[in-house]
Amino acid sequence: MVHSAEWTPAMRARLGRNTMQEKVDVLRHFGYGVPRSAYARQSAPNDVTLITEARLKPFRQVGDAMQLGELALHTLPWLGADLAALDNTLLEMRVTLSYFIEPNPSERGRDLRYRYASHGLRFDLKGRLETPDHFRQRMNALARLESPYTPGAPGASAAWAIGPKVRQTAGSVYSDWWQGPAIELAACDAVAVFPTSGWWKAKTRAPYVDRTARYSLIVTLRTVDPESTVDIYTPIETAIQAEIATFIEH
Repeated sequence: MVHSAEWTPAMRARLGRNTMQEKVDVLRHFGYGVPRSAYARQSAPNDVTLITEARLKPFRQVGDAMQLGELALHTLPWLGADLAALDNTLLEMRVTLSYFIEPNPSERGRDLRYRYASHGLRFDLKGRLETPDHFRQRMNALARLESPYTPGAPGASAAWAIGPKVRQTAGSVYSDWWQGPAIELAACDAVAVFPTSGWWKAKTRAPYVDRTARYSLIVTLRTVDPESTVDIYTPIETAIQAEIATFIEH
């Protein structure tokens, strides 16, 4: 429902100059807007949605201390050559990350960071000028900062509607969307999900050491023009079916 939500014109009018503080205020007042049930239920040739339900270990024990744990890298079947062939066709990509925390009610309202939520998860998009290795290195560096804020992917983050600093300030559901020409989005073919700190990190005994965190990642790619006849669904479906066939064979 969050992934399908959209701000109404009246809500968007509150953005004014589209500053960071205005975005924070709109999110606090209206969340991500009004859910579109028909949009949530349907797929179309020019509108494809990918859903992942996964787990990762946010922390790992090193000696007597706990450190940040796993980084999950989700490769997107964008078929870069096919998207690049669309050239300047305007596309929108929307990413929603939802995860479950274990709350610590006794710490609610305190000023110390990371005391209420057991852990945090964040997402970021591979930049169009980044290699897979550089993207992984950047995500590992961000995770080590243990900060709730991320600077975003080089060459792509400026196009986010909400932006990493605003969308990740609170809660455990983050949604954002990116618009741009297909040729730029073609190389942004991976989303990373990585942990930030939480009160689990202070626990060095069982059962906290080996706990995993569940999350849902939803990614939609669609043409900005709803009347477009561009088919992006079929090439992505074909690529996925080919991967499934290869997996079954082995």
